[in-house]
Amino acid sequence: MIVVVTINANFYLRYTHSLYA
Repeated sequence: MIVVVTINANFYLRYTHSLYA
């Protein structure tokens, strides 16, 4: 379950970076 949270956090960071980029 921790792995899922990590992947979700990584995806969220990339998505946010794409918005601001």
